[in-house]
Amino acid sequence: MAMIFSACAASNTDNEEEQTENNTTTSQSDETQSQEVQDETSAETQEETEIVLSREEVLVDGQTASTDSASAVYTGEPILYYQDGTDQTYGEGTADDMHTQEEAEAHTVVTITQPGTYRLSGTLSQGQIAVDLGEEADTDPEAVVTLILDDVDITCTVAPAILFYHAYECAQEPEVATATVDTADAGANILIAANSQNKINGSHVAGVYEEGSTQVQYAYDGAICSAVSMNLTGEDDATSYLSITGDGAGLESQWNLTISGGDITIHSQDNGIYTGKEEIGVATINGGNLTVNAGNSGEGNGIHSNGFLTVNGGTLWAATQDGSAGYGLYAKQGILTDGGTVYALGGKNSSILNASQQGYLEMNFEQVVPAESQVSVLNPNSEAVVTLDTESECQAITICSDALQTGEMYTAEIDGEAWDYEEYAPAQSADTSETESTFAGQDETGEELTEASDSQS
Repeated sequence: MAMIFSACAASNTDNEEEQTENNTTTSQSDETQSQEVQDETSAETQEETEIVLSREEVLVDGQTASTDSASAVYTGEPILYYQDGTDQTYGEGTADDMHTQEEAEAHTVVTITQPGTYRLSGTLSQGQIAVDLGEEADTDPEAVVTLILDDVDITCTVAPAILFYHAYECAQEPEVATATVDTADAGANILIAANSQNKINGSHVAGVYEEGSTQVQYAYDGAICSAVSMNLTGEDDATSYLSITGDGAGLESQWNLTISGGDITIHSQDNGIYTGKEEIGVATINGGNLTVNAGNSGEGNGIHSNGFLTVNGGTLWAATQDGSAGYGLYAKQGILTDGGTVYALGGKNSSILNASQQGYLEMNFEQVVPAESQVSVLNPNSEAVVTLDTESECQAITICSDALQTGEMYTAEIDGEAWDYEEYAPAQSADTSETESTFAGQDETGEELTEASDSQS
């Protein structure tokens, strides 16, 4: 039996700077204010750009897409991929990561170069959507792109199917790690339209070295990948559907990633979701229905965050596949659960921070739980408060749910038989909004850290 522990996270008050404006009565000031109002109104009423994809041609607002790189949307850019016939001086890849020039040239790249909202529909069987607003966009708060997925089907066999190269990076590197980040102003945004079915099938690009060195110049692991912080949400959790399939990772942000809605399913050979900013990148789940089945290659984690994983709402199912030793949930800095429902099944799971406000149960079994088993969590009255069915083998299960009460004792049954389990080492963090990584957890290789607390509070 195991005790459920949950502690309230420390709250922070954000101090907002007050700004004062000096109003004048001159006609020049009146004209400036009038122009500002017109600019704001124009921005609010700006129409979105419609992009219709097909193998034959790409239409932009009903017209054949331009091939001029100065256009807001154009085609014809060569795709970035890991080249065939290269040796160890080229990059980190192996023969499995290489692609021929012929395969690469068969792909159509649709490049977006200007801020705005772009509605995507149609099918692109060999192609990529690339967002590249230029390097200067990384520090420009106006460099914001929103892609609306509205019955779109994109397949790319040599690289990510959707790739944000350059857009506004809203995050700033903090002095200490934090579990809470605000990505509202992020330059990379994906919105899943209501009543739409969307499929993204993508590949990856293994690390390519800078010429003459072994310093990685670029690497893109996800079928959907962003080099800057990214938001992903849906207009309607019930009807905004997105399927992501990756031969590497499924969904990747190289800094922060926030998911706030939609019905999203991910199948990947490696990590299902990956946030790569070392120590400080945060994966945040605020809402939606998210199903992640990862590690089809025998490697990879359901969710892999090199910083924190924070769950505030929604329903999350993250699992690795038979034979995989990966984590259902891995977060180098720890997992904070303040709401929502979480089911994590894998060879292991990272620990929940004791600052989490949601009830949780962490179970590590001595034996492997078979695929297609029914797992029941029973309260002291032998009543099942949580029941789930495993789709693949696992040895560790973490559950976070309103059904689990702090201070309650629970037992576990597998297919009606009682199974003993051990709880994970507690993860301690007195203040997850400003903490250094001195709590129990795992390093990036999955090994237990030694600085573990002896108790939860």
